[in-house]
Amino acid sequence: MPAHTFHDNDSTIPAEIISAGFADIEKVIVMGGGVLELYGLRRATDIDLVTTQANSEGLIADNPQRWHKIVRHYTALADGHPFTRTSIADTDARFDIWNQWYDVRRPVGDRQLYPLRDLRARSVQHPMGFYVMRLDEMIDMKQAAARDKDLRDVALYQQLGEA
Repeated sequence: MPAHTFHDNDSTIPAEIISAGFADIEKVIVMGGGVLELYGLRRATDIDLVTTQANSEGLIADNPQRWHKIVRHYTALADGHPFTRTSIADTDARFDIWNQWYDVRRPVGDRQLYPLRDLRARSVQHPMGFYVMRLDEMIDMKQAAARDKDLRDVALYQQLGEA
């Protein structure tokens, strides 16, 4: 399956992203299970996005009844230093919007963050203007994360590749 071929005719994700109201749609990148849905592997349970701070803050400013910040607290494994990461979510918990993405090959608490420009270089533009992480890149990230749900996605990708 070519990494740039979208099979999203029955997916609601493109329309949901457009209807969210991002000021700059070309600075939105789909990550996680949404990538798998847009490439036709399986349905996503939510929509993980990476975008600019201006884009995410604009959602809250334009519709504070729908959008809100979620602050997550962590402790760095290397030195025990506490830190936080903030995302933007909608009231339906359909979206989780970040300004950076984690390098899952590093332990929780010591993960490097990928900025938008690095992620965009590893993505493909969808016909509706936003970007989607290349399928092979997302599968590599899921392989590295090695969580049960990620390994099931890797196995599904491999099965479909053999078909």
